[in-house]
Amino acid sequence: MDKKITEKLDQVFSGFPNTDAPKSAMKEFRRRYTKRRDFVTIFSRVAAVLIIPLLSLVLYQFFSQTREQTPTLAGSVNYSAPIMEYTVNSGVRGRVVLPDGSEVWLNSNSSLKVPAVFGEHARVVELNGEAFFDVLGDKQRPLYVRTNRNITARVTGTRFNISTYCNDELISLHLISGEVELINENNRRRFSVLPNQKVYVMDGQQDFNLVKSPDERLNTGWKKGYLVFDGMRMSEVIRRMERWYGVEIVVTSPQILDERFTGEFRSESLTQVLDFLRISSGIDSEITNGTVILSY
Repeated sequence: MDKKITEKLDQVFSGFPNTDAPKSAMKEFRRRYTKRRDFVTIFSRVAAVLIIPLLSLVLYQFFSQTREQTPTLAGSVNYSAPIMEYTVNSGVRGRVVLPDGSEVWLNSNSSLKVPAVFGEHARVVELNGEAFFDVLGDKQRPLYVRTNRNITARVTGTRFNISTYCNDELISLHLISGEVELINENNRRRFSVLPNQKVYVMDGQQDFNLVKSPDERLNTGWKKGYLVFDGMRMSEVIRRMERWYGVEIVVTSPQILDERFTGEFRSESLTQVLDFLRISSGIDSEITNGTVILSY
């Protein structure tokens, strides 16, 4: 056989796992082409014979590696290890240490599902409510924070606050440091969040909305015991107060929901906050059987 043809075939196959052309392919080549022929004709016929099995091999290797490296996010957490569920009631905040030593602070009326032992390739938890994560770095085993809105946060080592209450109008994430990638499980869209950025997704929408340089005190102050409102709509103020103080708030005057409220509280009682609300906004309140009634 022409030595140049043999060398050319070996060069073609050098990009695949074998450095030389497969022996079976060379044997078939010798059987069919014992006489010297035009190189272009010979090579094109051999390529036609070999391209399909070789392409299949490459695709198999690629997709098998992808399956090994990318965890399945659909469905619930599925580990053989027992699942622990940490729940924090209204009016209470709590701290959880994950199996890898990462720390999570849960805000009022929140829950977190955590496996007793993390998987080999990924750390997966499920959040309902609001939490502040301080995640230990591990690029080989990312942490996936899954939410009740089919939005998943992928992190390798970072500090961030994420809020995904069922009765809120949106899910939001405020990144303090590190790296976070948000994944929309409905359409597989991804969004990379940078430090000191906040991203939110409104109910019924698919787009990621970016807020640059958000107020860290406003979004994470609860972790230090602060209840902060900064021109916030009364509908949101009411939801936060219900969780913070563990009460139900009823509005008898719909116009109240159009108001906006600003204030910062730490150790003040519910009564003191309601008094401040009356002075600043003219909204009266009455507490009956544990229910707060707001009116003009």
